Amino acid sequence: MREDPVQWPIIQRMFELADVGAAGTGEGLSVRKVAKQLTQEGCAFSPDRVRCMLRDPIYATGEYTATVRGHTVAQTPLVLADPVPLDRFLRVQDQLAMRGGKTSLTAVGEFLFNTVDVRHAQCRDATHNDKPVRIRGYVRSDSEQTRIYRHIGACPEGCRDGGRGFGGAFTWDRDLLERAVMTEIRRLASHPELLDALRVATRHQLADTSARMTEAQRTEVRRAIADLEAREQALVPEWLGQPTEQAAAFSDFRTPIAGIDQRITQHTARLEADDRARRADAARAAAPDPYLASFLEIMSLDTPDDPHLRQLRARIFQQIISRLEVDDPGSEDITITIEGCLIPEDAPLAAEDPLGAARELLEYREVEAPGETPRPDRDIAVVEAEVAHHQTDVSLGNRTSVSTPIAALLELPTTDSVRRMRSASMSSNAWRTRGSHCRQHGTPGWRSQITVAVLAPPPTPH
Repeated sequence: MREDPVQWPIIQRMFELADVGAAGTGEGLSVRKVAKQLTQEGCAFSPDRVRCMLRDPIYATGEYTATVRGHTVAQTPLVLADPVPLDRFLRVQDQLAMRGGKTSLTAVGEFLFNTVDVRHAQCRDATHNDKPVRIRGYVRSDSEQTRIYRHIGACPEGCRDGGRGFGGAFTWDRDLLERAVMTEIRRLASHPELLDALRVATRHQLADTSARMTEAQRTEVRRAIADLEAREQALVPEWLGQPTEQAAAFSDFRTPIAGIDQRITQHTARLEADDRARRADAARAAAPDPYLASFLEIMSLDTPDDPHLRQLRARIFQQIISRLEVDDPGSEDITITIEGCLIPEDAPLAAEDPLGAARELLEYREVEAPGETPRPDRDIAVVEAEVAHHQTDVSLGNRTSVSTPIAALLELPTTDSVRRMRSASMSSNAWRTRGSHCRQHGTPGWRSQITVAVLAPPPTPH
């Protein structure tokens, strides 16, 4: 297979529209708008077809699969002459993951809370059309286009008055709530005690190249060195004090001395090696997380103006937060309960780390050293080497078209089983997806409560 010279520019145009928009302003179009724009340009695609093509990695990496007797078998990636840029493909995937409805008035990432489940504590169990009533962002149609959060769908009976908004409605200023939540997330991600605990929890289970000695072992080695030195010093006067006619030859005296010196040298080298290892451990412990600076830069307190940075900020927020609950009685300070990403009950401590939950998104956007192969390209090379042993070669005969033996192939799990296993794994993001109709299973990795002080509105003049 190879690129079609007629259709390939259309595919490139499709990804360009989804990434930077029709005018190249940096604001990507939704799936429906991409389909509409392509139709206007003379190439009609349905929205579902556009969505399917935008999610397919074959246009960027050449990766694809074939189904053999109900089993998905990875094929050798295609070598594309003009692939879709990998950074553009990744940005489009982030946008597709965050779009949950129309975005004609609200740009993707404009409201962080729109990417997670947000409830008002005073009506947390209320429903509308068999769906829970949630809080979502809204752009007012006033001259300043004020950004606020409000109930979506229908406002419950008990929340229609008593609030701080216009006419007593329960509405909240976007910047007031988002800045408070982002301040807490940044504090947790950079808290020294939390970082130390996670560093210990994520330490590799295999032994290091040089095992660390305990203080008791170090004391024992020092005592052994002192005993050997005392023994060596005692041999000298013993040899010198012998009568001349009975004195042993110097070579006979030097033999035990050399053995003692060798053992002293070995013990000393062991202590020095342990000291170097301890200093290296201390340096690693004191070194900051390489992704922490990028995390703090992206997760800014204020909404970025750059579309791509704004979308990435919302995507990371969606990755590390599963639910928010706003407790606002209307006359007191606001209390917000923040729940971390959903994890299995038996997950390790490292899975609870906000920085660790966003590590995958940060890894693919890390700055590479000059001349170094980009991280995505290195990953693709590894994938190509792995799938080379399980490829299908249709150019050969029927008996040899499948390189994997049929008996071994039939023992593989089915496609549905593989999909379920991948969704349940910690390396997958699919099982954390928060759909609009059902909630995925899991337990929040952490919870935190913050209080937002709200200034009382000025009295109305009579």
